[in-house]
Amino acid sequence: MPMKAQFGENPIESAETYLLSTDQFVKRLGENEVIVNILGKYCEFQALLSWNEMKELFHLSFGFSVGLKREISPPALETQLNKLISLLNENLHMGHFEIWREEYGIVWRHAQFLDKSYRGDENFFMRLLDEAQQICEQNFPAFQYVLWGGKSPELAAESVLFETLGTA
Repeated sequence: MPMKAQFGENPIESAETYLLSTDQFVKRLGENEVIVNILGKYCEFQALLSWNEMKELFHLSFGFSVGLKREISPPALETQLNKLISLLNENLHMGHFEIWREEYGIVWRHAQFLDKSYRGDENFFMRLLDEAQQICEQNFPAFQYVLWGGKSPELAAESVLFETLGTA
């Protein structure tokens, strides 16, 4: 039975309840933040969900490591990553990628207003987390192609942005 939260309640509580129902390890960082590690196809994602009550703004970020090391990564590589991120972001229908300076990885971020029509339906969190994971998993190989395969940002982006038409 879907859990519903009334408007005015903290949606982080709804998100936490949903995540716990999926047997995820959830860590509450504060009244308005939870973090959860989600095992993906290629890596483990660190998802941070936060709520800005004053602005009624819900934020989700999915961080992941791509093996970048601050001390040994040349500035030219960061330039290549920024070019790749720009190409990938042009094709996203929601959220955006950026370099995660704190962890020196990649992060995908998305924010949206949750106004008075918000009801805390667990399907909202399920769909949002599923979509975030799908976006990150689809684009993860492009980062590997640039970092470890020596491919150009254009070729790496092209390799993950193709669309299959029809059926086999």
